This record gives sequence, C-alpha cells and structure tokens, in this order.
Amino acid sequence: MASLSKTLVPLLWTSLFWTAPALADAPAAQGSPESADAVRTAAAADDAARPALSVEALKVHYAKITAFTAEASQEKKAPFLARPLKSEVVMSMKDGRIEWKTVKPVVSAIAIDADGIHLESGGSSGAGEALKNAGKDPRAAAFIGFLRALFALDFPAIEKDFVLTFSADEMSAAPRETSSLGAMIRGIRIQFGPDLALQRVVVETKDETTTLVFRNFVPAAAP
Repeated sequence: MASLSKTLVPLLWTSLFWTAPALADAPAAQGSPESADAVRTAAAADDAARPALSVEALKVHYAKITAFTAEASQEKKAPFLARPLKSEVVMSMKDGRIEWKTVKPVVSAIAIDADGIHLESGGSSGAGEALKNAGKDPRAAAFIGFLRALFALDFPAIEKDFVLTFSADEMSAAPRETSSLGAMIRGIRIQFGPDLALQRVVVETKDETTTLVFRNFVPAAAP
C-alpha cells in the first residue's frame, strides 16, 4: 500500500481533481433589510421545491445520463505545499471512458478506462510508466474502479466501499472499515445543484484536500 500511495495516488491527484466560484469571495452587496428578507424567502422557496437528496433520487436522475462534458476549476491544499495548487480542467465521460485534461497552468491529459489509467500527453518524465506499473497492483485496479464509479455516479459500485450520508444538497462518503480504499481516501463530499447537476467535489486523503468546482456540467441522456 505504501508504494501505491507514493506512485498512483499522487500522480492522479496532481493531474486530477478546486476553488470556490469567484462569487464566494466577492463582498456582499449592501441592501435593505426588506431586500435581505426577500432573498431569504426566495432561497427557502427554492429549497422547499428541491427534491430530497438521496441515493434513490440521484439514481433516477443519473441513470438517464450516458455521457457528459464539464469544465471546472480545482484547488489542492496540503501541508507540504507553500500555497494551494490551482488549475483549470476539462473532462468528459463516454462509454465508460473518462478523459481528464488540465488546460492551465500546465497542459496534460489522462484517460481512465477499464484497462487502467493512461497518460495521454504532458506529465513529468517517467509519469506514464509509473502509472502503468502502479496499475498492475490489484489495489490500483480497485482505485481505478472507484474513480470510474465516482464520475459515473455508479452508486451500487460506490456503496461497496463507502457509507453514504445526505444533507439538503450534499452527499458525503466515508470509507467502510473493510474497504482497501480507506488507506488512501478519508472522505468525499459531493454537492449538487437544484437540478442535481454536479457542482462541487471535495476529496480528502491523508496528506491533502482537493476541491473541484464545476463551471458547467453538460449531460447526454440515453435516447
């Protein structure tokens, strides 16, 4: 497990999985108490109209989706980093294959499919070979399977390794005691919008926290 953690996981998290939208850091607009009350009332109405978040609701929604494309910003924080690493990514999924392209600040591309993880372009010298070698480990296969299940929101597969809990708009996943992934992943939080589109994914490992915020998420429904 130590060798796996030192090869596969850092390579993936460096190229995969940030930042809250700019609006989150913008100063709040000043308005009258009446306007603030109106905003709160509207927000409460939106929450009341939103379907209850649950595995069942998400399964019904995502069962219709066979592919997607998305753009997102990501931020990685860790004690060993002088400052957070920020990047821009474009991703897609079709026919069980996930393509993950980092477009800023350094261009690279990784693909994840049933055969493993492939460095398509970019990356440091030897990174492709390291991914290939790490992928031979059975635990790596489990990790790859988890990544595919996560982005496909394949809940039966996710629940084999994680216990899921829900709040109004967020799903949290904690590793089961019997899961080999518990040594690599401490927890995952996935936030959904009113239309159940992915909005934010936070992945916590022993050494770092990576946050992925979607600017858009365009699904393709089954015919």
